[in-house]
Amino acid sequence: MKKDGKYRIIYNCDCTEGFRRYPSPMTVDQLGMVVDEVSGRQVDAYCWSPNAGDMIVFYRSRVAEIYGADVSPDTDIYTETLHSLLKQGLDPMEITCRQVREKGMDFFASVRMNDTHHKSDQEGLLASRFWRKHPEYRLWEVTAGENYYNASLDFSHPAVRERRLAVIEELVNNYDVDGIEIDFGRGPNIFNPSEAWAKRGIATGFMKDIRSLVRQEGKRKGRLLKIIVRTPFYPSGDRHVRYKFGADGMDLKTWMEESLADIFVLSPLRGNDYNLSIREWQKIARSSGVLLYPGIEAWLLFNAPACNHGSFGIYSSPAEIRGMAQNYLAQGADGIYFFNYPCLLTPALFSSPRLYREYRDILGEAGTTAGLAGRNKSYLFYEHCPVELEVGRPAECHQSIPFTVREPELAQRRGRWEIEFKITGFPDRKTFRVLLNGKKVAPGLVSWRRDWAGIKSGGVAVNDLRSGYNLGPYYEVVTVRPPAGWIADGANTIGFFMGKGPLVEHTYIRVYELEVHSIPG
Repeated sequence: MKKDGKYRIIYNCDCTEGFRRYPSPMTVDQLGMVVDEVSGRQVDAYCWSPNAGDMIVFYRSRVAEIYGADVSPDTDIYTETLHSLLKQGLDPMEITCRQVREKGMDFFASVRMNDTHHKSDQEGLLASRFWRKHPEYRLWEVTAGENYYNASLDFSHPAVRERRLAVIEELVNNYDVDGIEIDFGRGPNIFNPSEAWAKRGIATGFMKDIRSLVRQEGKRKGRLLKIIVRTPFYPSGDRHVRYKFGADGMDLKTWMEESLADIFVLSPLRGNDYNLSIREWQKIARSSGVLLYPGIEAWLLFNAPACNHGSFGIYSSPAEIRGMAQNYLAQGADGIYFFNYPCLLTPALFSSPRLYREYRDILGEAGTTAGLAGRNKSYLFYEHCPVELEVGRPAECHQSIPFTVREPELAQRRGRWEIEFKITGFPDRKTFRVLLNGKKVAPGLVSWRRDWAGIKSGGVAVNDLRSGYNLGPYYEVVTVRPPAGWIADGANTIGFFMGKGPLVEHTYIRVYELEVHSIPG
């Protein structure tokens, strides 16, 4: 922890990550590997999620259903490992808590409020008996994520809130935690959309109940127990405007002003949007005396149809994660929050030791701007693409893409930039112009190449783009290397102008996947 008492990095770990790295019977040291890999870096607070699905828990509980309690231990690796530990008299929650605190980090039990994993298998081990018994409690209005999130339960019902409070009370009473994380970000809905904002007082009352419970237990233990709340992120602090799938019903402004939590984590929910600004929320947090931590996801923001919290397997690169951290820290964030980062580390561990080390080393860099200085960073701006280009149309007439980068050291000409995008339709290169912040980039600073890596015999595209589009085999990758000082520290635009090209009825020219890479000098 920094001298000012703030955490540099708050790290969220899904409890099952530790279960799947080694076969059963697992040793205490093996379970602790997911703790060991982050210690000694900039991780000051460790959030461990002991529940999934509809309040199905992975510890020795008396108030909630234990994962796999009614099935054979060999049903899956999670059941086998969990019950092997429990039979040995070992509680993974207690073990992880002790290991984290021995490593000098604060430990938070992270309780997922509305995790809808069980929607994939409604008769599976993550679907509780309570959830199956009460279909009338479900949020049937919710259509986000291709209806995936209508497995969420409606917090209007006292029984739904009481179940969650019982788990929170058990965790703070029975374990040596430094605090509790209330995670509304795993499933973004707590009320039906049509009545969510009208019912915001219910959610605020629920948060007050949590604060009272946690503070009371802290007094009994003789120390302050902190509360972290993670919520879906929406840009405005003054309006209940939904961002992506919606945060209506969570009156974050009031929650901050009344200090219903000590730390507020703003989750982008689905990938990472590099244009996001936290400044409005930061003003509210500072005036209220609470801390603000923007969240970083392991997955990209992409334009494909909505699905469950991102496109699993389309991970951000190390440079992209650094870019996201830089974007937030340069705006004055109190630190950085990493959600479910072990889901990125685990596949890298077993596929590429080099990549695993690079992802792990980010945890020693991303909590401070000083740690990120001199490191490669990438910024992605998929949300505004594709842009359709027309012959003769000025760049400022909807033929430009806004992008924000916050890197003072590069704006001061220490290093260089590369801007890359993909383009279809093969425009006339002689009359195609790129404009950066209104200035024409010399053609000699723009390079073109056909990217055949995604094409197999017969000219068929093998893979879609990372942003979710399938362009087929015929597109070009364009790289712009602007002069030093042309990219501003803050808001920028890249525009396009075509003096000649194909007729509209024959083909469209479209620009996809704008990426901006900073390369320190």
